[in-house]
Amino acid sequence: MRLLLLLCACLSANVTFAQHGTGPDWAAPAPLPLAHAGAGQRGALYNNMVVTSTGRIVVVTQEYDAATNALLGAYLTTSDDEGQTWSAPQLVEPMAMLIGGADPKLALDSEDHIYLLFSARQPAGLYCSKYDSDLNLLIDTVQVAPAFQFTSWYPHLTVDGQDRLHAIWHEGNHKQGEQTECYYARSLDGGLSWSTPVMLSTDDGRHSAFPRAQFDAAHGDQLAIVWRDSVGPQNWDIRMVTSTDGGASWSAPQVVVQSPHNDSDPDLVIDPEGRWHLFFHRYPVGNAFNGAAVWYGFSDDGGQNWMPDGWRKLSDEGVRSHLLEGNRYDEWHDRLWAVWKDERDAPGGGPDIALSYSNDGGLTWSAPEFATDEGDWAVGYKSMYLMPDGRPALNYELHDPTGGTPNRVYFRLRALDPATSTYAAPAPANWSAWPNPTSGRVQLALPDGLPRRLRLYTPEGRLLHEADLSGAAPAINLSAWPAGLYLLEVEGLGVQRIVRLR
Repeated sequence: MRLLLLLCACLSANVTFAQHGTGPDWAAPAPLPLAHAGAGQRGALYNNMVVTSTGRIVVVTQEYDAATNALLGAYLTTSDDEGQTWSAPQLVEPMAMLIGGADPKLALDSEDHIYLLFSARQPAGLYCSKYDSDLNLLIDTVQVAPAFQFTSWYPHLTVDGQDRLHAIWHEGNHKQGEQTECYYARSLDGGLSWSTPVMLSTDDGRHSAFPRAQFDAAHGDQLAIVWRDSVGPQNWDIRMVTSTDGGASWSAPQVVVQSPHNDSDPDLVIDPEGRWHLFFHRYPVGNAFNGAAVWYGFSDDGGQNWMPDGWRKLSDEGVRSHLLEGNRYDEWHDRLWAVWKDERDAPGGGPDIALSYSNDGGLTWSAPEFATDEGDWAVGYKSMYLMPDGRPALNYELHDPTGGTPNRVYFRLRALDPATSTYAAPAPANWSAWPNPTSGRVQLALPDGLPRRLRLYTPEGRLLHEADLSGAAPAINLSAWPAGLYLLEVEGLGVQRIVRLR
């Protein structure tokens, strides 16, 4: 296992530390850089971070004036050394060009193109911009959707295994008396154009909010999106729509979780085998605060049946736990991650980030572990992404309960369990393989044109094939092997590539 050295975040001297500690595999936290000295820094709800195939970490944050709370802008920063050092923040110019640019979200395709989805108040709507991995702007600003009734949104962006872009959002703010409804649009040409937005929820006079799904590991056409749906005072159910054609059309909404309790803020992860993993939190009637807990279930038949019957509680008994954000599927190790906020230190201590993982498709789960232990400081707006070899990387916002220090965003990286880790972290890539996914032939681009030895492995590390590479257009044909995940290694370049044969 590689030794990971990260910058340690220096907190105020008045912080008191809780006793649960952090998991032994988590490195020290590192603060992200500021464009404006002394400014406050905000994370984002859902995904504000991606990691390229070379291991480059990209995070978008927003900065605000600590005295006036005026927004100073959104900024991108990158790290090529696992979070030890970070580039100078780069202004997100497309957001700066529109009035009220906010809610930046990031997603990544198989060619390491970075997509940024954001909202604006004038012209009112949702917009998408596209960058390369060096943060060169490829597509400036394309409107995904106009404002239909209101100028407030909670957007989410995910890219599936076929590089289709899926924008999911709700419009409106129910706290301001606006009826929220859920919408969807997709792009099949790398963000250049978007389908006509469709309303996923039913316009029934009740709120439908926070739609979400993670399609990163989904390689087929069967998809689903979940959200919370108001059915009465302090009573939300979980509803879902499904698609069998990659998002071209969607079913009518159906109820997935129905109870007298407040079942809320769901997330759905689709794994490479097509299993749907549903996460949500529940505020039970009569004990909504202290009884808050995180629940899970999976479906192998497109959401018709869910296991286990009655759902499974992932959080510790008697511990207030909620707000699942950052759930991911690690295709390298067939490992499913769940991430939530654990508030066992309250009162007197702030919430921290807890995680649990499953190595068998959700049948069994690890005991929850902590990625943070920040005493009476509050952790919020967390986001998780996976490194190229499957290691979880987190960024989160840290809030001083005294108000004496502006909010700041921190980064933290976890090492893999050595019992399940096959490969060390890959070195930065200086070669490429495409198309990915592929139906057979994979073209390779090498940095110097010199002859090299190519090796093909299973994800477990079993050698399947090796050959010498030469010529101006080296390639390998994978059509002789069954559909699945494979690792390509070019001798001397120190990096493996995942290629899915479909």
